[in-house]
Amino acid sequence: MKRAVAGFILVLVLAIAPWIATNLYMNSAGIIITGRVLEKRETFLLPGGDSWKHIFEITYEYPTPDSRYAETLVQRVDSRFYRSVHTGLPVRVRYSPSRLLRSFAGMGIYLEDSPLLSRLQYGPPDWSDIGFAAAVIVAVIFGLVAYLAKNKALAVIAAVIAGICFPTTLLAACGFLLFPALFWASRRNPGKGYGWALLASVALSVGVTYWRVPRSSPLPLGAIRNGSAVVQQVRVADELWSNTWETYGRGAGESIRQPFQMVELVFTPEEASEPIHALDRIDVHSVAGLRDGSSVPIQYPASDPDSARIAGASRNYARQAATYLVCIVYGVGAVIAFSIHSCDARPPKAFPSVSTCAGIYRPECRADSIPQPKQLEPANT
Repeated sequence: MKRAVAGFILVLVLAIAPWIATNLYMNSAGIIITGRVLEKRETFLLPGGDSWKHIFEITYEYPTPDSRYAETLVQRVDSRFYRSVHTGLPVRVRYSPSRLLRSFAGMGIYLEDSPLLSRLQYGPPDWSDIGFAAAVIVAVIFGLVAYLAKNKALAVIAAVIAGICFPTTLLAACGFLLFPALFWASRRNPGKGYGWALLASVALSVGVTYWRVPRSSPLPLGAIRNGSAVVQQVRVADELWSNTWETYGRGAGESIRQPFQMVELVFTPEEASEPIHALDRIDVHSVAGLRDGSSVPIQYPASDPDSARIAGASRNYARQAATYLVCIVYGVGAVIAFSIHSCDARPPKAFPSVSTCAGIYRPECRADSIPQPKQLEPANT
C-alpha cells in the first residue's frame, strides 16, 4: 500500500518537475531587462453551456540583447497583477539567454513581478480549477488506499469526493444503481442500516446537485454601491457542468429544462481609473431589452467590485435546475427499483416450485422413491 501511494506521488512530482527546473534555471541564469506595457485586455470567454473563463492579458514589448529591434509578447496574468500595471508604464522582464528555452512559449521569458502560476504557457488557472484538480487527486489517493487496505469507509469517502467533482456521474450512479439497491436492501433486511444509508444518499445527492449549480455570489454585508454597466456579451446556458478547462471547446454537460443567461458587464467603479469586467447569471427574460451594448443598473460591494450584479434581475434558475435534475434521478431510480421487484417476483406457494417440478424428471426421483400418502386403517366396529 505504501509503495502504491509513493508511486502515485512520484508521478505527480515528475509531472511538475520540468516547470520547477525551468523556474530554478531562470532565477539563476535569466537576466532582467526593462520592457513597456503596450495594451491590456480583460474579457470572459463563454464558449457555451455554463463554461466560462476570465482572461487577463498584458501585451508588452522588450528589447532583446541579440537584436536591434524590440519584440512583443502577450502573457496571461491574474487579476491582482493585471490591475497593478498600466498601459505605457515600464515593467521588468525576465529573459533567458538560451534560444532553446525561449522557443517554448511561456518558459524562457515572462514578466518578472507576475505570480509563479502566471508563467505557465496558458496563464494562471482559476482557483476553481485548482480546487477541482486537488479534489480529484485526493479522491484517487483515498480510492487507491481503500482498494489496497480493503477499507469500506475510505472507499465511501473517495466516492463522495469523486461525486462532488463529477455531479453528472453522481446523479447517474444514484439513479441507476445506488437508490434501487439500497431501497430493496432495506426492505429485505430491515434494521441493518440500509434505510439510513438510503436517506443519507438522498440528502447528499440533493445537496451536491444544488451546491454545484453555478450562480452569482450574493452581495455581502457592508457598503453597497449603485451604478450603471454596459453589457459586453450575453450567452444563454442550457446545460450545466460543461467543460471549463480551456478556451474554445466545450464538453457535454447536463441539459436543464430552465436555461439562464450569463451576462458580461463592463463598468468603472468609484475611485478606479480603469473599467473592470464582471459576470452575472440571471433568469432568461428577467431583464427587458437585455442585449450587447445595452446599459443596465448594477449593484456592487465597495470592497469587491468584481461581484457586481444586475439590479432587479431574478435568479430562480438554480433551484429550478436542481429540482428538475433530482426529480429525474428519483424517477429513474423508482422505475428501476420496481422493475427489479417485478422480475424478482416469486410464484405463490399454492403452486409447486420450479425445483420441485424439475425433480420429478431426475432419475433418483422414481415413482417408487416418492413418498406415498399413508393409508387409513378401517376403524373397528
